Amino acid sequence: MQHLFTIVLLLLRPAISFTQNIDKLILTSKGFISKKTHHDYIILKLENQTKETLYKKSLICFNSIYKSPKDVISKVDNELITIHEVARNCIRRKRHEFNMDYSLTLRFKDGKIKIEQPHFELTSYNRTKQTLHLRWDKFSFYGSDLGIYGRKNKIKSPQAKKDLEHFFNEYIEKITINLSNSDSDNW
Repeated sequence: MQHLFTIVLLLLRPAISFTQNIDKLILTSKGFISKKTHHDYIILKLENQTKETLYKKSLICFNSIYKSPKDVISKVDNELITIHEVARNCIRRKRHEFNMDYSLTLRFKDGKIKIEQPHFELTSYNRTKQTLHLRWDKFSFYGSDLGIYGRKNKIKSPQAKKDLEHFFNEYIEKITINLSNSDSDNW
């Protein structure tokens, strides 16, 4: 059993070390920023690949992820791809789960993909509609407007912040692994 565990670790080691090099997004009161550069985007470096190849591989990747890709993908050939989707009950704040309507845009250059700051709207429908804003420092009499950040940029919902960062960082990691996997064409 211990040998099996060792073999699994050795097989996963390249993927684990590769994913540790992927830049992460951090959510601030102004939106997502890169953990490494503090810009509002992340650059994925995929050496020795033309922008056309990266665009095509990305399109294939997204078409394999979604049931109805034409409903979530918009594109400008060889320039950019935008994903617009709704993820159900994926963000939590105390006892509430929120649906997330989000968009994520990728731009292409030779050897690089720029992933721009994700945009999102969070809503929940319990008895009434609730909106979880990135920043909300006003009073909400009926509790219909809530914030991840409040006055003086103080975090009000660490769970929602954690869920958002996890969602987008995992998404970007899957894309990166898929694009850098040269075995995907060998079947």
